Amino acid sequence: MYCMMQRIKYPQWAKHENLKSFAGYPLTYNGEPMGVLALFSEKRLKPIEFELIGIFCENVSKELSNFLDDQKFLFTNQSK
Repeated sequence: MYCMMQRIKYPQWAKHENLKSFAGYPLTYNGEPMGVLALFSEKRLKPIEFELIGIFCENVSKELSNFLDDQKFLFTNQSK
C-alpha cells in the first residue's frame, strides 16, 4: 500500500474516501485523445473488471467517433 500511496497526488483524500482502486482510460476520436473516463472504487477491482472497463471505453470511443463523423457529414452536406 505504501508504494501505491506515493503515486497518489492526494493520499489523505483517497484514504478518507476509503478508495482501493482507480482506473483511467482514454476516450479517443480518430486516435486522438478527447477525454478520459475515470473510476474510483471503494473495493479492490479484479483484473477482469479493469479489462471490462477498458472494453467499455473502447466501445464508447467508437460510438462517439461514429456520432461525430455523422455530424460532420450532415453539417458538410447541409451547407451545400
